[in-house]
Amino acid sequence: MRSIIISFILLLINNISYGQEPVISYVRDSVIIYKKTNRLIRGIKDDMGDYIKAIAEYNKAIKLNPLDGDAYNNRGFAKTGLGDFTGAITDNNKAIELNPNNSNAYYSRGYAKIGLGDYRGAIADYTKAIELDPKDADAYSSRGFAKDHLEDYTGALADYNKAIELDPKNLIAYNNRGADKDELCDFRGAILDFTKAIELDPKNFPSLYSARGIARLKLGDTDGGCLDLSKAGELGEYDAYIIIRKYCN
Repeated sequence: MRSIIISFILLLINNISYGQEPVISYVRDSVIIYKKTNRLIRGIKDDMGDYIKAIAEYNKAIKLNPLDGDAYNNRGFAKTGLGDFTGAITDNNKAIELNPNNSNAYYSRGYAKIGLGDYRGAIADYTKAIELDPKDADAYSSRGFAKDHLEDYTGALADYNKAIELDPKNLIAYNNRGADKDELCDFRGAILDFTKAIELDPKNFPSLYSARGIARLKLGDTDGGCLDLSKAGELGEYDAYIIIRKYCN
């Protein structure tokens, strides 16, 4: 088990059309989901944490035991949270040096590589993590995310499918699979995946309602699409009102 920070990005929607006009070039912000486990001891909290304090905790742990690979790996994860991707990779490398079979360290390094835009390197690390732990649903989901950036939507879909098979409550995988289906013009399939993600967490991710609403607009379901966009706005996704003003009034 590990503490996992997963970058959750709706990859849609660029240059989509509804009727004769583009709806909007809609690039979703990053949403970060945080899972707590027994390894990431005191530093990082459920509220996305105090990364600076976390690093201080791991500095102490490493000083007490310079061979503690988990401390290096977790410090690297905290550095990723601060955007210090190069520093994170240095720590992940040390963790792998101390234990080449540490699947978490490959996963963490892959995450940092995504931060640097090294998607092929990230895929290689996630593939290694999967080789070491074939039941790691988050590694499949994150590898799919990296493949999305290389526009390998078919490969990404296969990874999201596997992630969902291993973890049927993996909201990230449902969301990103829905975004890929939208990219491939499977709007009904996208709506099903966004709906499942909303069922898993109906309040904390208003961008899911926006994504489903736009998919519904593209199918000609103006009432359903506008209702979803209105819900997104109520939950704080204020960009949804731009689309509402253009297509729902």
